[in-house]
Amino acid sequence: RDTGEIIRLGREGDYNFITSDYVNYITGYKDEIYVATDYGLNIINTNTKETFTYTENNGLVEKNIKNLFVDSYGNLWIGSVNGVMLLKHNNKEIVDITSYIKENRNLNLYTKCIYEDRSGAIWIGFGLSGGLVKIENENGRYNFTNYMHSDNKNSIISDTIRAITEDSLGNLWIGTDYGLSKLNLKTNKFTNYTKDDGLSSNVVNGLLIDDN
Repeated sequence: RDTGEIIRLGREGDYNFITSDYVNYITGYKDEIYVATDYGLNIINTNTKETFTYTENNGLVEKNIKNLFVDSYGNLWIGSVNGVMLLKHNNKEIVDITSYIKENRNLNLYTKCIYEDRSGAIWIGFGLSGGLVKIENENGRYNFTNYMHSDNKNSIISDTIRAITEDSLGNLWIGTDYGLSKLNLKTNKFTNYTKDDGLSSNVVNGLLIDDN
């Protein structure tokens, strides 16, 4: 930024440590930048300029990573085309969350979005009819709650999740391929909205809560 110089980070760039030119997501925490690609996770230390790569050879269960999320403890949640992993900030250990999720379900685990609510619960939205999962960490033990569409009018409107956010009133908002769902975190009931209720489209790709 100081010099205006552009440095390419890629397979044929000035710094070719990136495992793939197919970059899907970038985020950071403190002095580290995390780069998700189709062929692994790349970490750049902005102070030391050191780099490190995670692939299936050293901890990843799935190398094709689609999204990343840093939680309030500095841990990195890694969403892939086939499940979720957790990179612990304190020791750089990778935990396979997918195996826990699969204990209670047998659905597609293409991870579309990851979100942390005000209580510290992690929400995983799966993009190919995989539904919504809530993960709560209680003294090192993970508890999982699945949310799937059903004939019940208080269920989520679709199992293909595209976006998640939270408002200041204790509601979780979930964008799907067939409308918008509002989950009251106190009652655990959904209210659903479609084009019939005023949406311009039933496909909701992104959500933003404004100041009003």
